[in-house]
Amino acid sequence: VVLVVLVVVNLTMTTQQHREEEEEENIFRKAEELQPPETAQRTRPPHPLENATFLGRMVFTWPWALMKLGLQQTLVDADLPNVAQVDSSEYNHDYMYKLLRQKSGSLHWALFVDFLKSLWYVQPAMGIAAAARILQAVALGHLLESLETGANSWWWASVLVFCGAITLFEHHHV
Repeated sequence: VVLVVLVVVNLTMTTQQHREEEEEENIFRKAEELQPPETAQRTRPPHPLENATFLGRMVFTWPWALMKLGLQQTLVDADLPNVAQVDSSEYNHDYMYKLLRQKSGSLHWALFVDFLKSLWYVQPAMGIAAAARILQAVALGHLLESLETGANSWWWASVLVFCGAITLFEHHHV
């Protein structure tokens, strides 16, 4: 009797596993059917950041064409550019897979090491920007003082502008 019960339970579980596998396959098939055709991606313009000049990246002029089009007409889906290659799921999947294989340990450790290697410059840049903000406040005080006395006001004004430029670039690029 126990053997018969075990066989029936095993058959029931196997049948349930087959149903679940078929349901997953059906879900994947439906998802593949819903994918847009490849021609829809080809009609989109390329991402403007991929071909932007260094100056265009620094002063943030690379999205200007899309903003100008948005001022002229309501944007539709076809007006929007393709996703940049480095932002695509495929690129990030391959990058994470390569990262995991190189570190041959846990994904947590691999992500931590990659974070330190790829974003090491963020903390020093933020430190420089914080110092620039403090110097900007001090320079503003000295500028106001020098306007009363009439001495070296151009020097403090230039320090104020320079610190503002450092803060601007750190804020937009870090």
